[in-house]
Amino acid sequence: MTDSREQEIITGLLTKVNTFIDVYPSQDEDLQDAGVFVTIDKNKLDDEIIKCAARFAWIAVVAEEARHIEAIKKKEWESHKALVAIDYRNGTLPPPEGYGKLTESSISELVETNLDVYTAQNNYLEAKSKAMKLLKMVDAMSLKSDMLRTFASNQRNEQKSDFVTKAVAVKEMFKNKEGGEHT
Repeated sequence: MTDSREQEIITGLLTKVNTFIDVYPSQDEDLQDAGVFVTIDKNKLDDEIIKCAARFAWIAVVAEEARHIEAIKKKEWESHKALVAIDYRNGTLPPPEGYGKLTESSISELVETNLDVYTAQNNYLEAKSKAMKLLKMVDAMSLKSDMLRTFASNQRNEQKSDFVTKAVAVKEMFKNKEGGEHT
């Protein structure tokens, strides 16, 4: 694979991941759609097992990208707070009329109520919420993987048990047949 093709694939994946993060899960009702990832159809265990790894990998990649976006939004929020505080200290940003002398305490208060800082904080909190929801999905997928292993193991044990039961029945049948001929 060429470097440009590899870069194209990575760019395409990141575009899909960012699109997924932007629309999912932005609200709690969106989590209802998450059932596709975490439910198990016991009648289709083979299919579930095959799809589980790919779904788990997808959600893990999306969750990690969401954590990265969360970290960026946190830095942006912290940066806004610092810049606004500097602007108040330097006098570049005047306090509201009638506010009086600026102290560190009042600057902190003004910074927290600044619209740009407030918006940056909300963006960070929204990104954090999305990242946390996706991390919970990763946890749920991990539990699903464990349950699928358990179901598959139980299914194998049931098949072994059925085979042993049938083998014992056949052995008894031949034993009875042989015993009946000798009497």
